[in-house]
Parts: sequence; structure tokens; C-alpha cells
Amino acid sequence: MRLETEDNGRGIYKLAPNNWLGYMVRTRLLGREYRYENVPLTSKEFRRLRGLRSGLVTCLKYAAYSPVSVIDRMLWPVIEAAQMLVKRYGVSTYVARKV
Repeated sequence: MRLETEDNGRGIYKLAPNNWLGYMVRTRLLGREYRYENVPLTSKEFRRLRGLRSGLVTCLKYAAYSPVSVIDRMLWPVIEAAQMLVKRYGVSTYVARKV
């Protein structure tokens, strides 16, 4: 097989860098292990568990509950672009021909 092309982008599948900031803060800054229990609730889960409706007050409550998640989500486009530039995006597509 001979590699013809490699695509480190989101042309076929998109893989958002969920919880990357929380992971980095916990493992790199605090030196702790990151487990499933450490993953914060999503905004939708947060609203459902607390019986809240969508709105500005609910958004502010979620931001107070998990400020790292809010910052994490805002930086997704920057992180995705950086991952693609250094060819470390979570999905890679290869095209090869049989020689």
C-alpha cells in the first residue's frame, strides 16, 4: 500500500474537543487524575436535573456551576484549528493505493 493523501480535518467527521480545558487544568495544573466523575454536567443535563428552562438566568447559573466548561466551549474553534495545523485532530482520513 502507498499512502496518497492524509486529511487531519473535519471533512468527514467532526470531533469537538469536549472537556479539554477541565482535563488540562486537573492533570497539568493540579497534578490530579482525571476520571469520569470529574466531567461536569452538560448545560442540558444541568437544566434537566434542576428543572430549569432555557434563558439568561439559567445560563448564568450554569456558568457559576462550571466556568471551565463555558470557557472550554468558547475556545473549541481555536483548539480545533490548532489541532488541524499540527496534525493532531482526533479524526484522520487516509487514502492509500495498493501497489
